[in-house]
Amino acid sequence: STADAPGNIVAPCVIVFPESGTFEPGSGTRIGGSDFLVRFYFEKAADLPRQLTALRKWLTVLVDQHLLSVQLGGTVASCRTMRWSVGLLEYGDQPYAGIELGVHVVTSESWAPTA
Repeated sequence: STADAPGNIVAPCVIVFPESGTFEPGSGTRIGGSDFLVRFYFEKAADLPRQLTALRKWLTVLVDQHLLSVQLGGTVASCRTMRWSVGLLEYGDQPYAGIELGVHVVTSESWAPTA
């Protein structure tokens, strides 16, 4: 997987796209919330009914990655999959069968404001 979008891809692969984030500073701690779009490109679209069957199985595997432990350690307080969709994804003008996940990450870090 990568967070740096390449010019072209070799499926299967995962690419993470940052979407938005917030910070809430307070008493020596800064709480952050970040939303990421995670795309799993399974393979080039060809036999969509067969590919959708495979993607439904992959969906459980991908979503369950945060099921038992939402805390990842360090500054990451929690990481949760908030939404998903299965179907066609485009990358570089090519259609791929894939899964799109919306992931929300909460961080907590020491913060010392200065003037």
